[in-house]
Amino acid sequence: MNEITITRFHPRKAYPKDWLQYHIFRKERHEEAEPDRSLLPDSEIEETKKKEHPFGDIYEWVARGDGVIIANAVTFIQRPYTPGYTERAKYLGFYCEVLSGWRRQGIGKQMLGKIYELMCAHGKALLTVSSDEMDGHGFLKHIGASERSTSIQSRVALDQVAWDSILDWENVALKACPGGRFVTFASRIPEDQLASFLPIVGNLMEDMPLDELDHPPIVLTVEEYHEWYHQLNRLGGANPFIFLCDIDGSICGATATDWPSRSESEAMSYMTAVRKDLRGRGIAKGLKAAMLRHLKQCHPTITHVGTFNARSNHAMLQINRALGFAAVRDLGTYQISIDKIGSYLNAR
Repeated sequence: MNEITITRFHPRKAYPKDWLQYHIFRKERHEEAEPDRSLLPDSEIEETKKKEHPFGDIYEWVARGDGVIIANAVTFIQRPYTPGYTERAKYLGFYCEVLSGWRRQGIGKQMLGKIYELMCAHGKALLTVSSDEMDGHGFLKHIGASERSTSIQSRVALDQVAWDSILDWENVALKACPGGRFVTFASRIPEDQLASFLPIVGNLMEDMPLDELDHPPIVLTVEEYHEWYHQLNRLGGANPFIFLCDIDGSICGATATDWPSRSESEAMSYMTAVRKDLRGRGIAKGLKAAMLRHLKQCHPTITHVGTFNARSNHAMLQINRALGFAAVRDLGTYQISIDKIGSYLNAR
């Protein structure tokens, strides 16, 4: 077995040689995992990681073998009394990547030990981890985690969208809300309107299928959106929203997309939701069609749009297929309690 060491990675204290190793690792990992997607530039990664987060602390570890970085793990500990903390207090997310040639050498277990120490120190009760690789699924099942949700990542090339049908689908949605109209925020929701729109968006998102995933109530806070928009201003990009509003101004449904300008060619559709009493009338399809048209007209560099949906969300998956989206990969999301993690680590 090769000698492996795991240390905390401190972005603001890292030397140039540490950053060089770090970028070599992430580029190698990118080629293994997502060679079809653009890779963020080194300078942006360093600038972002060195920036202090206003609502919490990012913990990152790197594993080294033969003098090079071969794995990393990242988590985020939200500070008490910051927006949304109470609802999320018991939950913790965890992200870990190991180069394929260094797997099955105990790195995942050691990283899990670091996370377990943090969970104990900060009162976290439930760990959530996702994977789209067989090795990841195997490790998570081995430690006793339960797969609570399966998602499908889909992608569409804008030049393959059935544009002749887009306006028809939009009109079907408008007819479902007589007298209604689409309201488009091309770049982001105006900050002076966040307080009125975010609770509505959160309520719509709360009904999106998440299978058996144990999750906190979806609370979208003005403070967190202010921070997100601050980052968009710094790095460039857009967070377009399209709402379908009824004649009285009430919201029937909404769709939202994240487009970091650094990605240039790809945007991510991360939410499309419709009020319960209006489902099955073509509103979601019309909203998503309107968003695709908006992206094509306003951001000509975008060539592809991606999205994630729970495998159980049959209605949205059918809409995606009609719009031209094709499945790219499956993503399994697992959860494990702190007690089970402790039992696994102690037994080993």
